[in-house]
Amino acid sequence: MGSSGINAEYMGSSGINAEYMGSLALVAMGRIGCHNLTVAHLSDSTKAAVWRLIQNADRIRAASPYLKDYQLVLVDSYLEFTVDTHSRHTIWIPEDFEVDGLVAYLEAKCISATVDLQGLLTAVEPPEPEPRRYLRAEEGKARAGCLATMFS
Repeated sequence: MGSSGINAEYMGSSGINAEYMGSLALVAMGRIGCHNLTVAHLSDSTKAAVWRLIQNADRIRAASPYLKDYQLVLVDSYLEFTVDTHSRHTIWIPEDFEVDGLVAYLEAKCISATVDLQGLLTAVEPPEPEPRRYLRAEEGKARAGCLATMFS
């Protein structure tokens, strides 16, 4: 047990309590209106980033009506804003983000979860079949018919 009475395994290297960070993340998630908010690690910079989210929740929430469908992940500062390639509705946010940059990114990247990407792909008309293939198949049938009549 540490001096604060909190088990050390629940503390980040900077002494940030995981339960405290979880509570902050829940407050930020509720104010922003996103589906989920998580952090990559516990540090003072993560805590500052979550506080920035809370303090600017109105601006961030107003950036996109689809934010409710997204999970936001606070990651190390050396990373850029990124939409996860495996889960379209997960956005990685660097801990040192600027609010204006985050709002602009959300406005540009947040799309509706109800957009049917497969439907968009199938809505495009398929290309016309190549006439050569069709003609070749017909020629083959005609030749087979000619040969059949020649040898009967």
